[in-house]
Amino acid sequence: MRIRTAFLTGLILLALTQPSWAARIIYVDSDAAETNMGTSWADAYTYLQDAFIMARSGDEIRVAQGTYKPDLFVLSNRPSFGRLETFQLKNSVTIRGGYAGLGASDPNQRDITAYETILSGDLEGDDESPFINNSENSYHVVTGSGTYESAILDGFTISGGNANEISPDCFGGGMYNSDSNPTVINCTFEGNKAGIDGGGMYNYDSNTVVNNCLFIANYANWGGAGMLNHLGSPILTNCIFSNNTAGYFGGGMQNDFLSSPIVTNCTFSGNIAGNHSGCMYNTTANVTVRNCILWNNSPNEITDSFNAITAATYSNIQGGWPGQGNINENPLFADPNKNDYHLKSQAGRWDPNSQTWVQDDVTSPYIDAGDPTSPIGHEPFPNRGIINMGAYGGTAEASKSYFDKPVCEIIVAGDINGDCLVDFKDFTIAARHWLKDHSTPNEPPIPPTVCVQWFAHASVKIWAEDQVIYVDPRNLSISPHDATLVLVTHTHGDHYSPGNIANVSGPGAQLIGPADVVQAYGSGQVILPGQTIVLGDVRITGVPAYNISKPNHPKSNNWLGFIVELAGRRIYCAGDTDLIPEMSNLGKIDVAFLPAGGTYTMNATEAA
Repeated sequence: MRIRTAFLTGLILLALTQPSWAARIIYVDSDAAETNMGTSWADAYTYLQDAFIMARSGDEIRVAQGTYKPDLFVLSNRPSFGRLETFQLKNSVTIRGGYAGLGASDPNQRDITAYETILSGDLEGDDESPFINNSENSYHVVTGSGTYESAILDGFTISGGNANEISPDCFGGGMYNSDSNPTVINCTFEGNKAGIDGGGMYNYDSNTVVNNCLFIANYANWGGAGMLNHLGSPILTNCIFSNNTAGYFGGGMQNDFLSSPIVTNCTFSGNIAGNHSGCMYNTTANVTVRNCILWNNSPNEITDSFNAITAATYSNIQGGWPGQGNINENPLFADPNKNDYHLKSQAGRWDPNSQTWVQDDVTSPYIDAGDPTSPIGHEPFPNRGIINMGAYGGTAEASKSYFDKPVCEIIVAGDINGDCLVDFKDFTIAARHWLKDHSTPNEPPIPPTVCVQWFAHASVKIWAEDQVIYVDPRNLSISPHDATLVLVTHTHGDHYSPGNIANVSGPGAQLIGPADVVQAYGSGQVILPGQTIVLGDVRITGVPAYNISKPNHPKSNNWLGFIVELAGRRIYCAGDTDLIPEMSNLGKIDVAFLPAGGTYTMNATEAA
């Protein structure tokens, strides 16, 4: 992860909705030359991490088939942080895999199966199954922390993550999301491991959107081998959880501590937990399950504990579960031993191996068994006008409806359900969806503008609407008395000035800083490295700031830098510090103020 450095000499207005530069397409191909600039397939970057370094708001990164590792880059002078290296997503940047790339007649051809693009945490390339030789692997292959829906990961296989250290590096081997809402589409999380929870994906206070993804053969020592959700409201649609293993709880998924995931048209099968619920284990959570298939998970499908509630409807749950439209019958998967969870149909089932429609001698009871008010989406004709249960419901690979007679080969105007008749059944379907509009998704609200002003040295002002924050105010010729919050990094006189703090502080302003700052000033709130304080719409996170081989800023003093999160933006004021390993875990940063003197802190090359 590289923090974009901002050297500011005046007022910066961060335009949050419209970038002032033209959006670009950045190309990456592992077969390209290291000296390339990413402007075309012929000029593609070799390393994906370099594309992340250069990407800015509005850009799209296109990645050719191949394997990419987060510790490989050439466009930054910083050292590699080894296992801490991760692919950190960025807001308003879309990254798409599955392109044919160099050497193909059409390098822009995209097929995520034929041109598999792998993001691998296996830094030394020596992994063996199951989870052998992985002690050097990345803790988190992908990180979405600090991002929003506009950070999009589309069309990758994420594998080889090994989160086996202390928090947070014991969660989310495949992907780690904290305080974020990234969008993940068409991805496979396979062969990732967590020392505690969330082998495939870990969501902490995150509303991650996950569409059409596979979670296969991931492992967690404790819970949520496929996915663990702690707080937040992730939304999952058309996903498969298969053959994931947890040591104790929730082989497929674990939801805890007020999380409220919405799981629609997903399939859970073959997942195992050592204690409770091979499929889904919930504690103090509210889980919505609709149009799903939960079958053949061991030792059971769902456990709700500590006041958890699972509201399941129109789903197949082995052993039964209360709820409208729920059933309990063999789903008749095509070939679960090969992770093919298409439903058998005498009218037609999509075969991913032959890439053709085939007809079976039986028909799954879960075809046309989903919620009748759900849109059928892209289901092929005939579809009876009702969505299928399971991961392929509502998609172009949904199994076809069978009417106990040869398939109708004639398209009849007004025949909505595909039985070659126009009758009251068709009218009922039309009436059920009358005047519904599924064409325009809800647009997210536009966040307010965040402004940043640099005065001199380490003095910075950050504001949005009625929130005004000063960091290390010193040598200011103004007395605005407008601050709602003042942050001070440490007690050295070039950062801590009681007079300037008083001059900027407005009515009710609060001081936050390390213990010696608060003691010297006589009031305020102490914050420790790694601690987050939430004050209304503002989040302040203390970041360690210290020297590695110099005596001026010892780590034991608990002096700080700060991440200020305001109106969807994250501004990092580093304080006096060297280039330290903790910086690799900061997540997405919009603007960073870094020291570059070299004598008492990092130098300019390290800051860049």
